Amino acid sequence: MKKSFLPVILAAFFLLAIADEHWVYPELSEIHGSSLACLCQNDDKEIAFSGPGENDNNIWMTKIDSLGKIVFTKKIYDSRQQSGPNGILPNGKNFIITGIGRKNTSTAYYALIIKVDNSGNVIKDTTWIPSGYNYNSAYLENIMESNGEYIAMGSVSTPAGISDIYIVKFDENLHIHWEKFYQGNIAVYVKDGNSYVGMKQIEEYKILLIKFDENGNIVWEKKEDPPRKNFYVYNINVSNDGYNAIGVERSNGYKTDKTCLIKFDKNGNFVWQKTYTELIGQHRGRNCWEINGERILLIEYNIDFGSERYLIKTDNNNTILSMKKCGLYTTPASILTTDKKIIILGWEKDGEENFPSIYKMDCDFNSSIWHEKNNQSQLQLSQNYPNPFNCFTCISYYLPKDGETNLAIYDLTGRRINTLFKGWQKSGQYSVHWQAKDYPSGIYVYKISWNTQTICRKMVLIK
Repeated sequence: MKKSFLPVILAAFFLLAIADEHWVYPELSEIHGSSLACLCQNDDKEIAFSGPGENDNNIWMTKIDSLGKIVFTKKIYDSRQQSGPNGILPNGKNFIITGIGRKNTSTAYYALIIKVDNSGNVIKDTTWIPSGYNYNSAYLENIMESNGEYIAMGSVSTPAGISDIYIVKFDENLHIHWEKFYQGNIAVYVKDGNSYVGMKQIEEYKILLIKFDENGNIVWEKKEDPPRKNFYVYNINVSNDGYNAIGVERSNGYKTDKTCLIKFDKNGNFVWQKTYTELIGQHRGRNCWEINGERILLIEYNIDFGSERYLIKTDNNNTILSMKKCGLYTTPASILTTDKKIIILGWEKDGEENFPSIYKMDCDFNSSIWHEKNNQSQLQLSQNYPNPFNCFTCISYYLPKDGETNLAIYDLTGRRINTLFKGWQKSGQYSVHWQAKDYPSGIYVYKISWNTQTICRKMVLIK
């Protein structure tokens, strides 16, 4: 198969220049450890995140500036029993956190709201269990803005262990305006204009969607039965024409997990379901955003072998366009900001150590993560990922200086079957994606030549 050399990317490949924002905080490992929970970005592009302490039962909060420098790390809630935040939002220069509070040695869970100023000082906090009802525990999950005030959704439970949906509206002074209770519970929530949509699984993988108005009243409730069973939802987000629910399709135990995306229209009706079987191995969808007709999925990959996180971009027909690796093995929180940046909070491993880490990138993937720890004065070629792969893989490399670059794919007979890039490139980090749907399963070699240096690596295509 003959391919012409092009000084630009071939139609089947996508070349991405790199300019990432990646911050690692070893100094926070003994405070937050592996217990981060939620994050947000304010109008000054400062990032705040919170979680329970690594070695205590308290809640801690860290704020970093737009350049990734730590502004403060402070304890914002003191508890003798384990407590934890679940949501955080900016409130002007302040922040509001919702979650679970514990009092003294009580075994009960309490709904918790904390207001913190721009320096990390607690302005006010409050915990409660709704009175006048037969509930003995309560907690709050998501917090969402509502016309200058706030709505938080969570759950309450009775002494018999029966859980109900709990919705509360409060102002910036933490004064509660109203509370609403509904039978059942909701797994995930999302804000849609002045409304709120919640979702959970019921009755052997049927899906329940509920839409609430800004006063906490139910607008509609839908029970859907998608054609593929065994769907487990992890997150839901809003699109222009409906809602995207992301999770996994599981056919026979967690080892068969495959990332799955389900589309619903604005009335909660099922539209389609896509399972990404073209990605080899175990993987789980953790979040999804739809921007300008494209979708970006955050997935957890290689679950049995030290999970890694990837960002995948697809078109409106769910065809994979590009893929990007993040050096995180867990990601408890990820957001799309108002300025269209993806921020991912998680942990990186360095030997036996776990370090809190943040990645920030734009939605065009004009950023990427380089993980080779080699001499930056040398040409570098990373192992493709994923590997083995099914039709789609990513190859990253680093050029220490400007120069003539040639990146090509060969079969085991030494025959060149594709040229991914041929031309002059400036120094820097690059990533190329290869779609190998027209090639048979087998072992292939990819080779980069730059000035007088050459590096080769093998990769495995499995269909």
